[in-house]
Parts: sequence; structure tokens; C-alpha cells
Amino acid sequence: MYRILDLISEQGSGGLVDKIIIAQDSLRAFTNTICPGAYVSMTKVNFSALDGLTVKPVGIYGSKDEIVRLLSSLGLVDDHVAAQLVANHSEHSVSTPSLRSGLYIVRTTCEATSGEQLFLIYWPEDGTWDDSAPSSMKRNRVTFMRYLTKMCDQVTALVSPEHSRSIVWSEQEDDDALTEIEEDQDGSDRMFTFEVTKTTEQEETVKPYPGFKATSDHIAMSQPHPEAIMDVGLHKPRLLHGETTQGFMTISYLPATRITDVVNRKSIARVQLGEYLKNDSLRVNENLDANALRLLIDAGLWDRFPQLCKQWQQESADISSDASATKASTEASIKTKLKRQSPLLTRVFHWTLVDIIVEKFPTFTRDSFPYFIKSEQGNPGSQDPVEPAIVPSPLTNGSSEQECFDVKAVIRLYPEIKEEFRHTVKKLHIEKIGDRNFQTCKEQIYSRLRQFPELNMTSNTKPVQESFRFIGKGTTSYGQPKGLPNNSFNSFGPGSQFVDRMFKNAKATSSWLSDAQFLAELDGIEKLPNSKKVVADTRAAALAHFRSLLTKQTAALTDSALRIQIDTCLARVRREAASSEEQRLAESRKRFIAEINVLSQTGHHS
Repeated sequence: MYRILDLISEQGSGGLVDKIIIAQDSLRAFTNTICPGAYVSMTKVNFSALDGLTVKPVGIYGSKDEIVRLLSSLGLVDDHVAAQLVANHSEHSVSTPSLRSGLYIVRTTCEATSGEQLFLIYWPEDGTWDDSAPSSMKRNRVTFMRYLTKMCDQVTALVSPEHSRSIVWSEQEDDDALTEIEEDQDGSDRMFTFEVTKTTEQEETVKPYPGFKATSDHIAMSQPHPEAIMDVGLHKPRLLHGETTQGFMTISYLPATRITDVVNRKSIARVQLGEYLKNDSLRVNENLDANALRLLIDAGLWDRFPQLCKQWQQESADISSDASATKASTEASIKTKLKRQSPLLTRVFHWTLVDIIVEKFPTFTRDSFPYFIKSEQGNPGSQDPVEPAIVPSPLTNGSSEQECFDVKAVIRLYPEIKEEFRHTVKKLHIEKIGDRNFQTCKEQIYSRLRQFPELNMTSNTKPVQESFRFIGKGTTSYGQPKGLPNNSFNSFGPGSQFVDRMFKNAKATSSWLSDAQFLAELDGIEKLPNSKKVVADTRAAALAHFRSLLTKQTAALTDSALRIQIDTCLARVRREAASSEEQRLAESRKRFIAEINVLSQTGHHS
């Protein structure tokens, strides 16, 4: 509840005079509640801000009992206050707390909203609505009602049962009596004698007048403190005004003490944080990360230490720029070095794959697959000219020269290469030579054997006989091929049906014999007449097949391994660069925070 217009009594030339004034303190409180900061003083009001508000109070006047009932229903007064409000104070000789007559704004909620319902209540004096009310009281009633109707579009009258019974609803008898009086006066003389007298002068200004004195043992000046530097007059007791109760306040000096407020995960408003950072002595944790420090800078450190903040930001930018340049230079150097040393990696894979082929096909040797280095124009150069060197990697600190020829050493450094190597070996298809020329030569050899149904059992033909028996039976140290009958070929010599049964279908016979077994027995077949060329062509086709496949898969494996090397090395370089940059930035933040703590504790600003 806020008082807007107040009724006071002032001493005039002719005695006490009732005057209606604006209650400045209460009006200021109400205005700043609905529009904070709009009302500074009576002469300093932000009307532009107030123009944006829409306030439509409902006017209330009537009997005190009904007004109090309304306030009680709104939850604004309790039973004790309600009893004091409805009490008739004119009948008591002892002064008791009372609510002065005036206009009051009543809010139904504590929060200012656009849809808030406001009431403007005219609180009357005792006896205002009585017919026998004094003329001064009637004038006050008329004045307040005029203000009430001017300020409100809607006005509601609250009439008590007692006042409703005293209302005269029919005025016919009074009208008849008034007509008779007027008729009697018409017949009398219409001349009247008037005497003009000077009215009682009354000043309408507000004047202070002496109050009363009250004594109490508690109303006393406190003893001045030796550490107090302020004016002693500020320690005088002060009167506290109130509508129902008055009091006084005494002041004493308390020496300054340090209060430590430990904040543990406590939410704090940005405005309050800014006040701390701008004015207080600080002890900022030197281990704050970059995001937390930037938050403090934006909240208030920049306003207090602008020069230090600029220097720290510039230093941080220089560190990040230097780290980025160093990282880019290192990455370029690693890529160049790895690409330059890729022939060493190619040789490792070449000889490893050659060993796998030779192990499966003992017919060939390592000399069958020489390693050539391509020249800058892409043409084959000298055979195996590369000197032994460390496997190309910045991670192989102290590796021996033997490791450059061991694929296991490469896999230890780069485990991802193992999977690529396994896929490459699978692509070689060592179990089966799929070259068309080789398969054609193989079928020709089987067909040529049909031309020799009978061979003499001489010592010169013994290797050939063994080859025939092997091809016929398919038995070596590898075991007998599946699907071949055990008694297919039991003898070899004059009168044997070996050739006819074995080579009835040369293509079908060549399908179950492995290429490795077939190549191993070509030495015996080569002794047959006119067989050297077809055997040589068969070996050449197999060798050309493996050389082409070896060159292709070695190049692909080298490219994949080089990519894995580059990715692995660059990832490590980036981790090391990020770690180094973060370490340098952390040291820079510690120095910056330490300077802020020292300057804030001495009360300096930069």
C-alpha cells in the first residue's frame, strides 16, 4: 500500500487548517517499484520511461468497514491490523496508531506486470459520511472525491449495511414542503439587506511548528571510537517514522574486520562479479584455463587493468602464431623426408614379397626378381643401388641398419601397416597362377606327353619316368591330390595304359595339380624331345606373371605404407605442437594472473 495524497493539519492565522499534500516518499517508492529509477526527486522524474507504462487503477470509496473487508480479502491486512483500522479513534482520549485520511494505491501482487490489478482507495476520516459532519470534513471529502474521479475511469462505492439503511430513497415529501416555503416567500418583500465583512485570512502554505519532546535512556550518543575518522554528528540518534508505530535508531562505530567468503560452486550474477573484479583485492587462481580467464577479463578485469590485458592477449596471439608456423614447417619437413626415403621402404617390401614367392615356388630364386630403382624420368635404373639406411621414419631413433630390410621392424613402428601387408599378400594369389599364357603352356605340356606312350626303362630316361609317375600319381612330399584314384597308375613301361588314361583330357588333368608342383617337375619334362622351348616358355610366363604382380603390389603397398607413415608422424607432431603451445600459454596465464593479484592487493589500476 502506498499513500499518494495525504491530509495534514497546519497552523494558520485563524487556527488549524486541513491541507491535502502529495506524499513524496511513498509516491517515490511506488513509482520506482513499477519503473525502477524513474523517480529521483520531485523535480527529477523520467517521464519518458513512465509514458511507456499503462496504469488503470479502480477507484474505491465508502465505509471503512467495507474497505477493510476488501483489504482482508486481498490478503493485505491481518485481523489485528483490521481491528485497528475500523476502530473509532475520535472517541478515545489516548492517542492510538491510526491510518490518516488520504488516497492510497494498493497492489495485489509483489511483482510489477502488465496485467496487474491496482486499486486507488480513498480512506475517509471518522464521520465523513455522516449528515452532521463538520464543513471542513465535507470540504476534504469533496476534494478527495474530485481527485479520485480524475485519476480513475472506474469508481466503486462500498456501502455498509448501516449506511445503506440511512439512505433516503424517496424525496417527494421534502419537495412538497419546499414548494410551500417558496410560495410563502413569493408574497413577501423581495428586498434584502446584506453586510459585507472581512473573512478570516488563512495562509495556504505549509509551515513547520514545534513538536514534542520525548526522553529515554536508550536515546544517547555513542562514545566516539579512536579509529573513527568520520564526523561524530553522523552518530546522532535518528527518528523512524511509521503509520502505526514510531521508533528511533542509534548508531555506533564498528572497527573494520576482514570477512572471508568461501565460494564453493556458488552462482553469482555478472554484475556482482564485475564489482568484485573492479574494486576488491583479488587472489585469482593461477591455474585457471583460457576460457575462465577470458570470462573474468570480460566481466571486469579489462576495465581495471586494460594495459595488462592487452599485453597478455598480444603475447598469447604471438605464442599461437609461432606454434602454428613451427608445426607447419615440421609437417612439411617430415613429408619431404618420408617421400625422399620411400625407395628404402619399397626395397623392404620388395624383398619380403620375393621371399614369400620363392618359399612357395622353389623353382625361382631371389635372383629371379631383381630390385630396380626408377630414375627421375621414371625409367628403370641400376639394380639395387640403394645403400643400407634406417627405415624412413622420424620415430626410429637409434635403429640399426639391419632393421631397414626387416618388415617386422616397420610394423613395430607402424602397426597399421601389418593389415595392409596382409591384404597385399592375399592379392598375390600365390596358390594359383592365373596368367593365360602360363595356363596355355601348361596344357600344351600335358598334350605333348600323349606323344610318348612307351619309354624304355634306361638310366637316361629315369628322371623323365619319375616326372611321369609324379604327374600321374600326383604324390610328392605335399601329399596326394584329392579326387585322384589311388590305383589310377600302377606301372610305367611297355604295354602300360598310363598315357592313354592320364592324358585323355589334358585340361581336366591340369586342374587338380598345383602350379607349384607342376613347375617343380618341369626339369624332368624338359628332357623329352622338342620340349625345351615349351618348358622355357612356361617358366618365362610364370616368372613374368610374378614380376608384374610384384611390381604392382609393391608400389601399392609402398603408397599405403607411406600414407600411414605420414599420418602417424603428423599426428604426433600435432600432439607435441599442441602440448608445447598449451604449456607456453599456461605459463603466460600464470604470469598475467600473478601480476593482477599483486596490483589488486596494492590497490593499483593499470
